[in-house]
Amino acid sequence: MFRFIELERLSKSGGWSMDALLVLLDPIIISFIGTVVFALLGAQALYKQIKRIDTEGANSVSVEWNLVFFAMFVSLMPYGFERDSLALVIQCLLRAPFYVVIMWQLYKFHSTFTRFQWGLASLMMLATAASLFKPTLVATGLLWVSVFTAAHQPWKIWRTKSTEGVELRVLVVYLLSAVFWTSYGFALKDYYVVSWAIGYAVVYMSGIVVHRMYSLKT
Repeated sequence: MFRFIELERLSKSGGWSMDALLVLLDPIIISFIGTVVFALLGAQALYKQIKRIDTEGANSVSVEWNLVFFAMFVSLMPYGFERDSLALVIQCLLRAPFYVVIMWQLYKFHSTFTRFQWGLASLMMLATAASLFKPTLVATGLLWVSVFTAAHQPWKIWRTKSTEGVELRVLVVYLLSAVFWTSYGFALKDYYVVSWAIGYAVVYMSGIVVHRMYSLKT
């Protein structure tokens, strides 16, 4: 039986009392709530990105980024169960379905994928399958890969000097989410989480800067 860390902390409250209030002030609970709130906002932002791609196209939307992020979010499900982390499981449930839709949109927009993109898609499918057997190893690897892959999006905006199809709200929400994941990692004393969360924060801040730079010029 799985025993999520967050639910164990909440179960200690024993009802409405001073002890319950103290539990709610637990850094793990606070950062957990933050990750869930921003997961919901992230899901909403992805929905808006889907609508924006429908109306504006996807010229500046990175196929590679979305492929890796889809695989990464799917891998968080087995990873969360292995680590007893409800926060990780919720991330998968709230975000992975939207990436399925986005990938289909990108496929239709480009008519097909490049040979490299098909190869990457195959590799990501193998990685998600492997996450069922080695959840921590595979998910941690995909998280690190996704940090570097995420940098492709601000680079593509800078290269094309276009923000077409890229929702600024997505970048802002992801940045704030990275802040709460950093706090969550510190609360759990999991410095692997802290390191990739900080990496995300740097990438998303860069994306926001170049997005504002070129959106103001158009």
